Amino acid sequence: MPEQTKDLLLAAGVARLCGVTPATVRLWERTGRLPAVRTADGVRIFRREDVTRLASERERTKKAVA
Repeated sequence: MPEQTKDLLLAAGVARLCGVTPATVRLWERTGRLPAVRTADGVRIFRREDVTRLASERERTKKAVA
C-alpha cells in the first residue's frame, strides 16, 4: 500500500475497527463527530488518527458510564 494511503480508511474499515455499522460511521461524519474527506465520486475517506481519537473517546465514555 502506498505510504500516503496506509493511514486512510473507508467507512467499512472504520465500522470494523469501531464495532459499528457503516451507517453509524456515515452518521458520525454527517454530524461532525468524525471528519472525513470526500473523493471526487463522493466516497468518504477517514484518517486513522481521527478514528483512533473517536474510539478512545467512546471507550472513556463506556468506562465512565459503567
